[in-house]
Amino acid sequence: MSIKRILIAGGGTLGTQSALQFALNGKKVTVYTHSAEAIDRTKTRLGRFAEVYKTQTDYETSDVDKALGNIECVDDIETAVSDTDLVFECLPEDKEIKRGFFTGIQKGLSPATIVATNSSTFLPSYFTDCFNDPSIFVAVHLANEIWTRNVAEIMPHADTSDDTLAEVETFAKEVGLKPIRLNREHPGYLLNSVLIPFIRSGLALAAEGVAKPESVDTVWETVMNSEGPFHTIDIIGLRTVYAVLSAEAKHDVPGSKELASFIFKNYLEKGRLGVENGKGFYDYS
Repeated sequence: MSIKRILIAGGGTLGTQSALQFALNGKKVTVYTHSAEAIDRTKTRLGRFAEVYKTQTDYETSDVDKALGNIECVDDIETAVSDTDLVFECLPEDKEIKRGFFTGIQKGLSPATIVATNSSTFLPSYFTDCFNDPSIFVAVHLANEIWTRNVAEIMPHADTSDDTLAEVETFAKEVGLKPIRLNREHPGYLLNSVLIPFIRSGLALAAEGVAKPESVDTVWETVMNSEGPFHTIDIIGLRTVYAVLSAEAKHDVPGSKELASFIFKNYLEKGRLGVENGKGFYDYS
């Protein structure tokens, strides 16, 4: 089987970036969101990221416009899921929302359809009981700003089939991504296993009043010549980092509750989401 038709569930940052990346590489893409209002927000994000592709990548403007025009946005999941080779779940980092989605699509899935989750928090084995056939299910984690950070971390659960893994790996290459296959499940994949401790260290310095976020970033960026923890959080999105820390707090990871509270009270509550809306730890307008 060749993956040609993709249904993306969720029109947020990664959902819309993935839609453009896939469409630009010849795939038929449909984005599912839950309402007409959500479709409007999705189309706005698609338009915004299309401008980024025009200015920050080697894709021709005409190709970006064509890809954008070929992406369909729908709020009817039953019709969309029956005509796809790959369901790519990019819903909010909420376990029950994801479980409800996976359970709800089972009747409409073709036996040959692969389902992948982009979750940065939950292991795929958390959801296998939602599936009639767990062998078709796998985790594929993409990073924000997919056009330059083009790695696809592919993580199986115990029952993911070799065929599913091979198909997803081939698909990743076809859409301009570098597939990295993990041997087994691991919380945080590879990237976040290294990245989250880095982010936590920076947040703790600010939350405990040791230094301002920009001071922490300046030291790191001057010495290491790479983005500091707070620029990194802005790129990832404060809501995503907050969700990760909140999930850790539920498992009594020391310090996570306090760091999540710091982000919420000082930034999220004030509408500062990161690069996605032009203001996070820094202003981008």
